[in-house]
Amino acid sequence: MGRKGKIKRRVLSLIAGVSAMSSGKVVNGLIAMDRIYRELGDKNTGRQSVKRALSALSHEGKTREIANRDGTVTIELTKNGKIACANYNLDHLSIKKIKKWDGKWWMVAYDIPNKQKLARDAFRFHLKRMGFYEYQKSLFIYPYDPREEIDFISSFYGVDKYVKMALVETIDDVEELASFFNL
Repeated sequence: MGRKGKIKRRVLSLIAGVSAMSSGKVVNGLIAMDRIYRELGDKNTGRQSVKRALSALSHEGKTREIANRDGTVTIELTKNGKIACANYNLDHLSIKKIKKWDGKWWMVAYDIPNKQKLARDAFRFHLKRMGFYEYQKSLFIYPYDPREEIDFISSFYGVDKYVKMALVETIDDVEELASFFNL
């Protein structure tokens, strides 16, 4: 990714109020333009670079400017901008590992209908990318608490009502799972 792309990602993340490395949801998506300049227009990222990034984001339909009565300008994240931020977050989503594992397993099961096949495949892809063990076709296992990340992914793809989680104390194939997760 080029310098301009990095600046655009930083601007989007700032507007969204979430770091591109976190798994937060975009809520309001409003920010004053002068705050963007103040936070991102440092000696490494000049004001002009931020201004060009804002212009490009507006042209791409990810942000829009709102002129306020007091003469200030507010930048709003559009629906496309929120989707872009969520995609950035999905790309960097990971589950925090605790130092001492509690010996319990988290199971994620889903029964997403065929009419949502793309969402189902994307959901499965993210589970695998985050390191889940595919126990069965729609049943995945992980040794650490994944609730926040699973809630984020399932709601992003609109399949949350088809996804269930359980905390399990005992399971068959414990040696294979422990080996898979290096426990």
